[in-house]
Amino acid sequence: MRVYDLTAPLCLEGDEIKIPKPKSAEISLELIGHDLLLSGTKLFKYLSNSIRFELHLGTHMDLPSTFAYQTVDPTNMPIDFFIREALIIHAERDYSKKSLTLDEVRNKINLGEFAELSRERRPALLFKTGMSKYWCRDNQKYMSFPGLSKSLIEFIAYELEPPFIGIDAISIDRTIEHRSLSLYTNIDEEFINILRMQEYTALLGHDILLRKNIYILENLDMNDIPQDVNRGLLIALPLFRFTSLTEKKTLITALPCRVIFLPEPEGSIEEVIKKLRALEKELSEIVK
Repeated sequence: MRVYDLTAPLCLEGDEIKIPKPKSAEISLELIGHDLLLSGTKLFKYLSNSIRFELHLGTHMDLPSTFAYQTVDPTNMPIDFFIREALIIHAERDYSKKSLTLDEVRNKINLGEFAELSRERRPALLFKTGMSKYWCRDNQKYMSFPGLSKSLIEFIAYELEPPFIGIDAISIDRTIEHRSLSLYTNIDEEFINILRMQEYTALLGHDILLRKNIYILENLDMNDIPQDVNRGLLIALPLFRFTSLTEKKTLITALPCRVIFLPEPEGSIEEVIKKLRALEKELSEIVK
């Protein structure tokens, strides 16, 4: 069984990280050294790295707190939430096309797979648009991502209600914020015309989903997922585990994630999770 890493890579070029990003975002990899002790004339030192970045850059999960909807505290989220079955909707398309609509993918979604399950047990829904192949390679094309239309977002929010959705693009909203003239001087005229022809509200898709506590997993790398793979086990684990040492609430707006996908694992998703827990317990005993 092949395991796919859906985490968008940090692309190293010399001492710098090169990824498509707006000018307002920052990500850097800094080499630092720490003095340990001086023995005679020899100075002992170890090297480390310091990474600084904006949480909504790279593979991450948007939380309701992104828009100040503080209905969920990420410090109390169970690990089970991030391990579940996922359905992949293949909707590869040219980067210059308009937003992905409900009509285009409706026949690829089985409503029963969501309606017949309690919300906690529903699968995640991932959209493969084909944008992954431009990540780190062509900033102009990557930032011309299609996004999801209002009709599709509303169907997801009010009919499917999955715990979270994912997309292989920098955002589910194809908005002018991501490709404004102030950030991208080579913006294409076609994109401007598309915006003029459709109802436009900044980050409307985010607002609709996050109000319903449907999280948004963005900037996935799905380039290697074959066309015939459309379901499997998704493990989207946050890179950091938070705990509060005081009563003061810290507003966390996004969770950087490492995302792994296993097509059609042997046994049910519940059985796979039980096996993972058993393995974790065995490893813990070995460490002791």
